[in-house]
Amino acid sequence: MKVFITLICLAVVYQSPDLSAEDLMGRVVKVADGDTLTIVVDGTDRRKIRLYGIDTPELDQPWGREAENALQEKAMDKNVLARVSGIDRYKRVIADIFIGKRNINHEMVVEGHAWAYRRYLKSKTLVKLEQVAKSRQEGLWAAPNPIPPWEWRKGAR
Repeated sequence: MKVFITLICLAVVYQSPDLSAEDLMGRVVKVADGDTLTIVVDGTDRRKIRLYGIDTPELDQPWGREAENALQEKAMDKNVLARVSGIDRYKRVIADIFIGKRNINHEMVVEGHAWAYRRYLKSKTLVKLEQVAKSRQEGLWAAPNPIPPWEWRKGAR
């Protein structure tokens, strides 16, 4: 069973991206937290990107720094493809981030660094990856009762 789940995760995580007119290619120059980074496109155009469909702990929340470090290790100074799905209310690009065939959004969830952000999801893929991370007690799921970031933010206000 574990081998089957691993194969499913790998198949989902390593989906091949198709380039479209709205996609961006650039180099990651900053990681703000576990679900936000900045890329430079065409050498000068900086774009702040919010990773689609995931929500990581806030930096002052348990596992927040670990999530930030995970994204930094995966993406900092790397060339990425951002498959754009929209713009958020803060004018950030919302996108899936690919390094080669690796979907970084998916990796962050299956490794236990992020929740599937159900409020904005169009498919159940990230929810399934979250369930795998939970069952393995990966990352933030090793804690007895991790608090979702959207609840943490409500408490902070």
